[in-house]
Amino acid sequence: MPNSKLRGRSRWSSFGYRGLWAGALGLLAAWSGACGREETANPAARTVAPAAAPSPALGFFTVTLCRVLDTRTPGQGPALTSGKARQLTIAGKCGIPATAVSVAVNVTAVDPTDDGSLSFYPNPSSQPPTASALSFTRGRKRANNTLLTLNTVQKDGTVQAMPAMQHEGAVDLLIDVNGYFAPGAAR
Repeated sequence: MPNSKLRGRSRWSSFGYRGLWAGALGLLAAWSGACGREETANPAARTVAPAAAPSPALGFFTVTLCRVLDTRTPGQGPALTSGKARQLTIAGKCGIPATAVSVAVNVTAVDPTDDGSLSFYPNPSSQPPTASALSFTRGRKRANNTLLTLNTVQKDGTVQAMPAMQHEGAVDLLIDVNGYFAPGAAR
């Protein structure tokens, strides 16, 4: 839809929102052009790009707040060690289906032995992101809300957690989930 306030700048004939999902940094908005056509204000520079296959619309589904991980609990630990990634299974717990592509969570660092940060990324074969989802200081609890993209290669509902600390150390991790993104209309 042309907008008279955008004269002289790029504008789009149609632009559609296809859903949110988490990226390597925990924050990524997926947008796709509804008709795949971009127009510029300069007719000589007008370009028409072919439409990409639209990604399926994602709906957000809420769940009752539920703890999917507490490394202090026997069978879910031990604490995460600096520089060592751990694969965490999210799907199949707390009502998160195998079709979920990302989850809305609250992550909490408990009793860190040193200052550091926690990063999350979907695939074990990819490099950890350079940005973190949560920074913490030694001996203090810290929490943050974030979106986590689940494994996009195996589609097994897992995510990688990577702690990074100034010195060798460990940190306990809590993950509470409150919703997920999956194909389909939200309830």
